[in-house]
Amino acid sequence: MSIFSDLFRRLGQSWRWLLVQLLLTPVLALLFLGWTRIPEKNFLEVAATLLLPLLLLISIFELEAGTMRSLATDDGRRVKLIWGAIAVAVCALLAWIGWSLLDTFDEHIWAWASYLNSQTHDHTRLFTYDHIQKWLTITAWVLRWIAVPALTLPFAATSAQWGHRLPWRKVSCFLLNWKWWCGVAVVALLGAYLPSHFFNAPLSGTVQAQKLHVALKLSGAYMLGLASWVVVLGWLAGLLDSIQETERSREAELFCQNLRAGWRLGAAAVGIIFAINLPVWPLTVSGDTDTVAKLAMGIRITAFVAVYLMLISLYRAMFPPAEKKARIYWGILASIVWFGITFGVASQDEKFPLPLLHWEWGDFVTFVFFAPFVASAAVWGWLLPWQRIVKLFRDPRWLAVGVATFVAETYLSGPIAEQFASKSPSNGSPSLVHDFLAMTLDLGFVVLQLAWLAALLAPVSSVKPPEEQPFIVAVGPDDPDRTSSIKLDLPE
Repeated sequence: MSIFSDLFRRLGQSWRWLLVQLLLTPVLALLFLGWTRIPEKNFLEVAATLLLPLLLLISIFELEAGTMRSLATDDGRRVKLIWGAIAVAVCALLAWIGWSLLDTFDEHIWAWASYLNSQTHDHTRLFTYDHIQKWLTITAWVLRWIAVPALTLPFAATSAQWGHRLPWRKVSCFLLNWKWWCGVAVVALLGAYLPSHFFNAPLSGTVQAQKLHVALKLSGAYMLGLASWVVVLGWLAGLLDSIQETERSREAELFCQNLRAGWRLGAAAVGIIFAINLPVWPLTVSGDTDTVAKLAMGIRITAFVAVYLMLISLYRAMFPPAEKKARIYWGILASIVWFGITFGVASQDEKFPLPLLHWEWGDFVTFVFFAPFVASAAVWGWLLPWQRIVKLFRDPRWLAVGVATFVAETYLSGPIAEQFASKSPSNGSPSLVHDFLAMTLDLGFVVLQLAWLAALLAPVSSVKPPEEQPFIVAVGPDDPDRTSSIKLDLPE
């Protein structure tokens, strides 16, 4: 069966959910529109204002999760629909974060186009302001309608079925499938680019004719967008089922075990960050700047020390109890020494300007080269496993994770937190949400990096499984005299 015939078969078997999708989506949109018109004069109206968007969001995510599940093949391991809807909501939140970053990208296109144009030759006809602005606009459109959906939809579809128990290797292989990216590109052109040109033509004719034309254009845009959404979900389900689920590697299994072993300590670290930011933020908006600045700095240093000790305990908990570890105080002392060396090297970035990384290379060195020493010292103290660490630097998986962590810390957590900077007070001090979100994102990246580092540095067990020995049945030697046999009394 070809992939196109499989697509139409899946659409046919899911016709009930597709019909509900067709009829219920405009109803939910009208309810959202009506929610914006609810007054807030009494208790019932305030309660409706608070509860109605929550109920609408639950309905939308359950509708989408049910549609994804109906198009996919049931393997008997599905979670309940409500848990699948919650997982889809998390993936939708990630897509919203990506789109928010692209909104910031759109706002700075004109500034970047002006800067790039100023760096080109005066008589060039290719790198003009209009050309650069057009290229950046196309890049933003591709990232918004192709890259973000293509990266988040596979996780949403698999989460709708299996919740948090995702087949990571299967999804990773799926993201490298060129058929998926081509399908998303075609659907984006049909569902997003084409409807955007429906309203370019100027209105003409009578008022009734204009209303009819607008209604037809809106209906056509809705049907085209909904059809594109359904087709891309069917395309996703067909391609995902064609990939055989393979067993996870030893490092992937250890990575998941490390996250499960340390989630309580990670949650405690997030709680410390939130508890520290609560008293710091009112202090930063008060008038006495000198005293308050010293007090706020002391609170932040205390929080940093607490979180640092929490991370050391977290990393030690990721190794099995049978692993020979240094005492906790020696691990803390050795880790602090290595952290001081790391900070000293990172602070010299201005003296060694490198192309494209001249102000960030200290962070890059910290993430890739010094993190194994700082973290390993927390477990083994002064006697580091040098051979494992040297072998780690030759592992492309660690270098890739280090680069990804560096990019995420530098170019992701900061812009995401800056989305809330507009809520800062009038005196320019950062808001509570801004600080808490930035610190939480940084902590999350560090925890993921530590879990992967512990998986790569974990010792390989030298105990081999016992070989199967042949089962020998003792029948005894030949005894011609029958001296060792059992003698029974003769019957009378």
